[in-house]
Amino acid sequence: MISAVGGDYEPYIGGIPAPNPNYPQDVCVVKGNNNIMTSNKNLLDINAWFTAVGAVATLEDNAYIISQQSNFGHLYSDPYPLSLEVGKTYTISCKEYVQTSTNPRIAIMKDGRVYKEIRLNHSESQTFTVEADALYAIRADYSTSGWPFYLNEIMLEQNDEKSNYVIHQGQNLSLNLGLIELCKIDTYQDKIYKQNDTWYLHKEIGKVVLDGSETWINDNKTLDNTMAFYSLVDYINSSTSLKTTLEDKFTTEIHDTYVGTDKEMFEAYGSGATKAFNIRINKNRLSSLDAVGLKTWLSNNNVTVYYIKAVPTDTEIEDPTLLAQLNALEQITQYKHTYITITGADLTPEADFTYIDNVVINNTDLVLGKDTYWNDEVPTQQDLPSNAQEGEIRIVQDTENVYIYNGIKWVPFDKSSEVDLSNYLAKDNTTAWIPTGPFNPSTKKYVDDSVSGIHVPTKTSQLQNDSNFVNKNANDLTNYYPKSNTYTKAEVDALIHSGGTGVQVVVVGDTLVITTTSSGGE
Repeated sequence: MISAVGGDYEPYIGGIPAPNPNYPQDVCVVKGNNNIMTSNKNLLDINAWFTAVGAVATLEDNAYIISQQSNFGHLYSDPYPLSLEVGKTYTISCKEYVQTSTNPRIAIMKDGRVYKEIRLNHSESQTFTVEADALYAIRADYSTSGWPFYLNEIMLEQNDEKSNYVIHQGQNLSLNLGLIELCKIDTYQDKIYKQNDTWYLHKEIGKVVLDGSETWINDNKTLDNTMAFYSLVDYINSSTSLKTTLEDKFTTEIHDTYVGTDKEMFEAYGSGATKAFNIRINKNRLSSLDAVGLKTWLSNNNVTVYYIKAVPTDTEIEDPTLLAQLNALEQITQYKHTYITITGADLTPEADFTYIDNVVINNTDLVLGKDTYWNDEVPTQQDLPSNAQEGEIRIVQDTENVYIYNGIKWVPFDKSSEVDLSNYLAKDNTTAWIPTGPFNPSTKKYVDDSVSGIHVPTKTSQLQNDSNFVNKNANDLTNYYPKSNTYTKAEVDALIHSGGTGVQVVVVGDTLVITTTSSGGE
C-alpha cells in the first residue's frame, strides 16, 4: 500500500467505498444499546472521569486533589472517552494550584495520541475544532516534586473561547433496541415515534438474507467475465431512480450499469409490476455457469440486503423494557446551554427533541408544558423575534431572563416568577378544576358530572303531580260541557234532515235549542 501518511492496510477495491465479495463490508444500522446524554455547557462529568494511575485522586469542591502513591516521576489519569461532533469547536479549560513545582497538562486524545493539550503552567485553556471522526478522550499528565497539587474547575464546552466555569449537570439514558434495526436509504427512513400515548415502530426499510433458497433465473446478459441473474420479488419499492438497496458483498448499481458493465454488482430493480433483485457475478466464483451455480455460491456466501419496502408498516411497540426507556426520554431535563449527545452501538441514531420539561435558570426551577421548546439565545429583549412560534422559549443574554412566546407576545419568566404557570390549565391536565367565573375554562369531567346531575323525565309517572293536573276529568273542566249536553255535527245534521216539516233553532243564553215540527204539530 502507498500512502501519504501512515495507516492500517486496506485492500484496493476499485477506488470507491464499496463492498466486494472478497472484502465484504458490514451495513451500519441503528441497533443494540444506544446512549443519550444531556448536559449543560460543561460537557465533562469529572465525577465519572478521573482514575489516577500511580497516584491517588480525590474529588473535593470541584477540584481533583492529586496525592503521590508511588515514586513515579510521571503520572497520569486513565483516558475518559468523549463524544465530539465533527465540525464543532470546543474549548477545554482548567485551573491548577500547586504547593510546589509541577508540570501538569490536560490532553485531548485522538485515536490514542495527544491531539490538543493545555500546559497548565503556561495557559488555562485550549480551543480546537474537530476535523474528523475518531476516538476522542481526555487525559491528565503530571510530573512533580511536591504533593499534593490540585486540578480546579475542569471544563469542556462547545465554544470558541473559555467562558465562566459551571459545574457539570446532565443525565445519561439508555435505549436498548433489542432486535429492532433502524435504517435509512436516501430519503427513506425507519423511526420510532409516539402517537396518542402509544409508541410505534415505522419501517420503510426491509431486510432479507439471500442464501440460495430463492428462485434465480439466468438473465441472458452474459459478458466476458460475469454472468447476470434475477430473482422476482413483490415486496420491494418499484422506484428505478434510486439505488434502493444496501448490502454487504456487492457494489449497488442502477439498471443501465447492471446491463452493460462487466463487473460484479447488485441491484433492486422495479418497472411497473416487475420487481426483482439482480446480481452480476464473476464466472470464476460459480461451480457451474447457471442458476444452480449461483444458488450454490449464495448458500456458502449469504448476502444481506436492506431494501425499500413497497408498503411501509407501523407496528405498536409492546416490549415493556423498551417502552420504559422510551418514556424516560420524555422526562429528559434540559439546562441552560443544553447539549444532547447520542452514541450508538453500530451507527449514531438521529433524534428529534421538540420540547422540554424542565429548565433551571440561576437555580430557579421552571416547569414547562410539553408544547414548549428551546431556541437560541438573543442578546437583548429587543432581539426577540416577532415571527416566533407559540411555545418557543429563549434566554435574553444581557439579563439572563427567560421569555416564552404565548402565540401573541413574549412573556417574561424571571427569578420573581412573573409568569405564574399555575394560572394555566394544561391540555393534559389530570387534576380537579372547578370554574368560578362565567368565562373560566371547564374540564371535561366537570361538565360530565354537571350534566349527569340533571334528571330529564321520560315518563309521566316520573313527574311530581303537585297540582293534581293529571287526574282532572272532563266533568271538572268548568269551561267545557260534558258529552251528554252536546251534539256532534252528525247528530245536528240528523236532526235538521229528519224529515219534519219545520225546524226551529233558538239560542237561549249560551244554549242552542233545535226544535223540529211535523205536519201534525211539533
